[in-house]
Amino acid sequence: MMGRLLKKPNCSYPKGFYAFHVEPEEACLQQQAVALSEQISSRHNLRTQRYGPGQCRGVADNSQLISDASSSIISVAERKDADRRTTSVLPSQRMGNRFRRLSTQSSVDKDEIRKFAALADQWWDSKGPFAELMRMNPARLSFIRSAICRYYGKDQNSPKPLAGMTAVDVGCGGGFLSESLARLGATVTAIDATQENPVVAAAHAARDPVTAMIEFRCATAERLVEEGKTFDIVASLEVIEHVADPMAFSASLGALCKPGGAIFVSTMNRTLASYLLAIVAAERVLRWVPMGTHDWQRFISPEELTLMLNRADAEVQEIAGMQLSLPWRKWELCQQTGVNYIAFATKLGETGARTPGGKPADMKS
Repeated sequence: MMGRLLKKPNCSYPKGFYAFHVEPEEACLQQQAVALSEQISSRHNLRTQRYGPGQCRGVADNSQLISDASSSIISVAERKDADRRTTSVLPSQRMGNRFRRLSTQSSVDKDEIRKFAALADQWWDSKGPFAELMRMNPARLSFIRSAICRYYGKDQNSPKPLAGMTAVDVGCGGGFLSESLARLGATVTAIDATQENPVVAAAHAARDPVTAMIEFRCATAERLVEEGKTFDIVASLEVIEHVADPMAFSASLGALCKPGGAIFVSTMNRTLASYLLAIVAAERVLRWVPMGTHDWQRFISPEELTLMLNRADAEVQEIAGMQLSLPWRKWELCQQTGVNYIAFATKLGETGARTPGGKPADMKS
């Protein structure tokens, strides 16, 4: 990962938060991208000399692919000279007016909605475009369960530690997380901006009496805020990088959470590593996900997410990275936040301070 652990960040971070500094200078991006391209080209030339050009066709294709990716990163870096990725400042140039205001209009991106609506019938296909999200779900759920049990004093050994708690899954997709939260005892509401996804998720959940009680709705977070809904747990995983206005979306997540409640957000960091792994490798080389699923410029760093949640009256308590362990393709929690990561934040009380014990007033122990 292109970064180093900061011992004294410019802004205060809660205990357990791993703050990584991404070098702001475009020269660093350029040097690493060029070095990577040259290294691959050198290896390809060596193989060509030893085995002949006919035996290295696949290597040449991947070399050109990563070379093109490196060039793309350099171009983005040059165009975004004003977009300095630092540990203490959310780039106002990148966020525009969103840095200064919280929009009340929907943060839905219609292009993203159409993209995922076309794939709605493939959510539970173990070899389909959402297979990696399915594999990632146990790691995400482990983080959520551990954080809630530890922070709210729940029994780790209980089969249903979330009993008596309400939860909302914002951007539920096919219902991976929604079903898991319901099995842990939570009363779950699951919403998605596409009309197709809640239908598919509800059909799958209906197979199990425990998950059949989940309320699936075609709605946005902003719609629930207008309805005055609040929950003990607000979760939105792999969604914020697909919305049109991350700042407004974060504000909606905060508004949906009861004072002292828990907010969970997972997304992808905007680094060279995430471009090579999520865009080049996962989409173009391995074809694990459809081309165009991700937009690297929409990825959000942990520092940016922390500040957005702070503006939504939430305090980040923990951030953990997630990495894919090969060859078993199993997702695990880790300290490296250079690519995928998940954050746990708590909603502040009415006066801007955490409620006693960090618990919502009506939350059962």
